[in-house]
Amino acid sequence: MSRWKLKPFWHADDFDGRQSLSALMWIAVSSLVSFVVVACLFPDLLIHRSNHLMYTHDLCMPLEDTFILVSQFFHGGLALWDRFDQMNFAYAHLTGGFYTVVNFVVAGIYILVSKFLPYPGEVFHSVYTLCFHAVTIFIRTSGGYLLLRHFCRRQGIVFISLVIFNTLLSSFMYTGLFANNLYSYFPLMIYFVIRIFDRRRWDDVLVFIVLMMICVANSALFALSYFYDVVHFFILCAILFSCFIWRNLRLDLKKIKISRAALGKTLVAVVLCLAIMAPSLILFKSLKQDFLVADSGLGGTKGRLNNLFSPSGYFHAKGRTDLDMKYFLPASLNYLENVWGSFYLFIGGSVIFLSLIGCVLVRNRWIGVVVTTIVLILLVNERNPPGSVWALPHWLNVVTNPFAFLLRSFHMSYILMTYLYLPLVALGLMALRACFKNDEQTVVRSRIPLAIGGCIVLTILFAFILPFQLRAYALGIGLLFTTILYLGWEHNRMQEFAWGLWVFRYRKYLAAIFLAAVGVIEFRALSVYAKSNEFIFARIQPRVFPMLQDQTPMILDFQNPKVLPLREHFRFNMQTPLIHAHQNHYGFFYGFMPMERFMRELSIYEPRPLLYRDWPVRDDVKRYLSSDTRWLFTVPMAISSNSTKLQTLVEKGLQRKIVMLEAPTSLEQNILGYIPPQVSDVENVPMKESSYPLSWSQVRVLKTKWGSEYSWPLPVDFPKELTTTVFGEDRNRIKCTLGNVELKPSQGKLIVQGTFDVGNVHDGRLSVLLPEDRDVRGMDLTLTVQPSPIKGVWLNQHDRMGLTYDVSQNGWLVIHYPFDPKWRITVDGKHVQVFRANEFFMAIAVTQGEHKILFEYWPQTPLRGLIMISVVLSLIFLGWITISVLGDRRA
Repeated sequence: MSRWKLKPFWHADDFDGRQSLSALMWIAVSSLVSFVVVACLFPDLLIHRSNHLMYTHDLCMPLEDTFILVSQFFHGGLALWDRFDQMNFAYAHLTGGFYTVVNFVVAGIYILVSKFLPYPGEVFHSVYTLCFHAVTIFIRTSGGYLLLRHFCRRQGIVFISLVIFNTLLSSFMYTGLFANNLYSYFPLMIYFVIRIFDRRRWDDVLVFIVLMMICVANSALFALSYFYDVVHFFILCAILFSCFIWRNLRLDLKKIKISRAALGKTLVAVVLCLAIMAPSLILFKSLKQDFLVADSGLGGTKGRLNNLFSPSGYFHAKGRTDLDMKYFLPASLNYLENVWGSFYLFIGGSVIFLSLIGCVLVRNRWIGVVVTTIVLILLVNERNPPGSVWALPHWLNVVTNPFAFLLRSFHMSYILMTYLYLPLVALGLMALRACFKNDEQTVVRSRIPLAIGGCIVLTILFAFILPFQLRAYALGIGLLFTTILYLGWEHNRMQEFAWGLWVFRYRKYLAAIFLAAVGVIEFRALSVYAKSNEFIFARIQPRVFPMLQDQTPMILDFQNPKVLPLREHFRFNMQTPLIHAHQNHYGFFYGFMPMERFMRELSIYEPRPLLYRDWPVRDDVKRYLSSDTRWLFTVPMAISSNSTKLQTLVEKGLQRKIVMLEAPTSLEQNILGYIPPQVSDVENVPMKESSYPLSWSQVRVLKTKWGSEYSWPLPVDFPKELTTTVFGEDRNRIKCTLGNVELKPSQGKLIVQGTFDVGNVHDGRLSVLLPEDRDVRGMDLTLTVQPSPIKGVWLNQHDRMGLTYDVSQNGWLVIHYPFDPKWRITVDGKHVQVFRANEFFMAIAVTQGEHKILFEYWPQTPLRGLIMISVVLSLIFLGWITISVLGDRRA
């Protein structure tokens, strides 16, 4: 009688290193071939790399996240908060997966290869696109290999199935959807669900729980509300079918003895889960306490989280769905029209035929579970009665998915449903092979006529439901599979005829040719389908913005990630910058957000500090911000906020002479007398321009098709905060003159003559593009920087920033950061008191002279280390379970 066995997951005597190495080689080959096939389907994405598939915020999030991680690593720390408006990364991480394993791996790869790239900022798109898809394909292929090995041991069949899996069954993922890196874990999760019920060992349960925690830690919202919707259905189906499949399973709880080893492993798993989840738990607490997210239930709003574990919340239909079962099958086979926006996916006729053949001919107790899961997912997505509260599928979802309140729609489960075809496709291929081998242990040969009849019926059905121009496709695929089945069924009788003897001799080659023809047809169809997708093929056009004189966009192609810029302004009343995308990832990519963002209506995609909740209706705030765009400035006087209002300050034009400080009444006199008030305006104090003449003896010349590119090393004392940007108002601070001609600022690889770039084309160098036929040597070349009180940046880690600031006279330093008691500011190594200034911002007392100022936000937070620990543990665990399972002969 079967018992739940509490044995160690990995035994040294059961581990076969050679078997594991062989399996890893097959995984690598399958991943590589899948990547090559995908590259052929999407040449502009993976070969020419002229596309980066960025269209909406969903699609550009992983790219922007990875770039932020790159910049953080270069600065020696992980950024936890946006230093310009304190919109924290908690929201981005919990909803979209900021600190994911894939993002970290891709960022690490880019850092390694960027040292060998001449223009690292410009080629980031290419490196990211190649690596992001390569890593996700490898993860998906590894889990798919383990899953398929459970159904089929033939490496050739597994290989072909994995290629189909990474193409026909994953076409939606190549739009660049950010959840791709999360969904790649799905085959591995399904494998361990099957493993739990097949082996009935506590070790597998622990592994599954840890895997679940890794997925939640990668992207909490999507893991809980979309990803595990399908997993819960699968588990429920396994439970429903268990009474028929595993009749010999009898659990006698009294006889189960829990060993010390089992308890030890359980304790290790619990600690591992806590370590992996710790950053997400801390971030969620901060997000709940400090920020307002519209329609979420955070910050006093009404939304999804208000229904958390609320029984009454399940008594009405959840979400929306665009799935109409009448159009499901034809839309899934129609490659001429890409309608994935309605959540139909092209999965190809071959997938349907192979699944049918596998289900009919192969004996496998998991076929029913997989098929039932697909049916249930379709029922839950059905927009008609099955989606109502009185329908069984709705309550199945309620019972198995406690986080259903997060669902806006069920389309994510519908997308993941295609992954469940993977084992069915493998069984279909295995059945075809067994037919030609007369392997009656694998297939039930008496059912071959039934399978042939099913293929004929499907062919006729496809011919009727598909548009006229696709009937040849349906008939071709159907006849090819029908012929292959017939050859496998009647090849012995064919020897009685002269033509049949020839067919019998070359039957395997004929079948291979027919299958190859199917592959050519399907991949051609997938290519046509992909090209009609409106959400992909956003162009990478770094040369579109060669001149930024009248432009505001910040373009990733031109950004040098080694030294991030320090801007002294907010782009108030200016268009939000775009990177060839209709939306952006909450502005994280830019390192700051325009203050204008806080004037717009609340949106779930734009969380903001609670402090800014009422900004959209405050005209005085808008006028105040538009009157000065700098984020740091000094004023000579301070008054109590109890004695006046911000509106009065603005109306009288005193916002650059007086700062309003908020403090208890008993301390007002001490605060206002902290520094003697002075009536002079700090802005009238003159500051000298800094000029840097450049020597022609240090020049390097590079001939390009656009002209001659001259390059000089930047002077040692050149402000490092300006070495990577001529964006926005910063470009007005840098001037470059050749003789009496003023060159125009640009950024990135220079293509327009008479332009210059500082620190992007070549790190730490000034680059100038001039005509080839013009003799410029000997002409005076001068780089000029307009005055700024910021004399240098000596620490730049997002949540910790140190700069040298020249204060012209005693007064108050106003900092346009949202006031938060978590801020700590030190001046020349000494902590100073931080006051709430002008209702929303911060101010500190300063004396005349040059000071080293350090801004720290949550300087004692353990998040930086915890995030690194979480990612490293996740990588180690994923690698360990994959290799150990591959080498486990009992698996």
